[in-house]
Amino acid sequence: MNNLKNKRLIIVVLFPLQVILIKFLGQYPNFIDTYYSNGLYPVISKTLRYTFGRIPFFVGDILYAILIIFILKWGFSNFKNVYKKPKQTLLTITAFISVIYFVFHFLWGLNYYRTPLYKTLGLDTTYTTDQLFKVAEKLIVRTNTIHLKIAINDTTKAAIPYGTTQVFEKTVNGYSQLHKKHPQIIYKTRSIKKSIWSLPLTYSGYSGYLNPFTNEAQVNYLIPKYHLPLVSCHEEAHQIGYAAENETNFIGYLACKENP
Repeated sequence: MNNLKNKRLIIVVLFPLQVILIKFLGQYPNFIDTYYSNGLYPVISKTLRYTFGRIPFFVGDILYAILIIFILKWGFSNFKNVYKKPKQTLLTITAFISVIYFVFHFLWGLNYYRTPLYKTLGLDTTYTTDQLFKVAEKLIVRTNTIHLKIAINDTTKAAIPYGTTQVFEKTVNGYSQLHKKHPQIIYKTRSIKKSIWSLPLTYSGYSGYLNPFTNEAQVNYLIPKYHLPLVSCHEEAHQIGYAAENETNFIGYLACKENP
């Protein structure tokens, strides 16, 4: 019993040290790029995608369900200990958080601290409001033009001739073309699935998510079908190590744009 308590205490002590270390490493994005995002992480990511991507069911979704059940069960079983043994309860909870914090950052989370995408792609981020409006107007005109090519008229919806699974399969083609322009963006081993939590995700306003513990891209299959390509490519951008939402939105857009 004392041995278990000592192990928990060590894990708890390591928690603030982890936080300090990660904040420190976050000040050195080149170090993160070299040794994690372009070093260790691709190995972790490909291994997880290869392992879980071949499994037909949703391992990540089930893992979250088990975790929620475990937490609720533990909470009900140890409710009285909050008052009787507050120190021991706090020690257990903090140790659990410490482990999750470590696993999250080791498997994926350190990508938050990599060099920003606009720097690695050499993009100019300065623009005026007028330029932004002009780009938006061009996109509107182009979208309307394409709509008339694939629909009878401007009031008829554009029918998408692919199912969800077919969309998932075709996303790789976009990344293959994108890789030719930007060699640092590589996506090969596909692991993307329809989330069994799509209804809760819909009510929560989410189109999908990446499970950092299994590296599975989970997509809300209840969203409008025309959103599927972008959402799928967005989640796949998370898989290859881009954490910031604006960056994965941009990569997702590029992957769709380049898709033949």
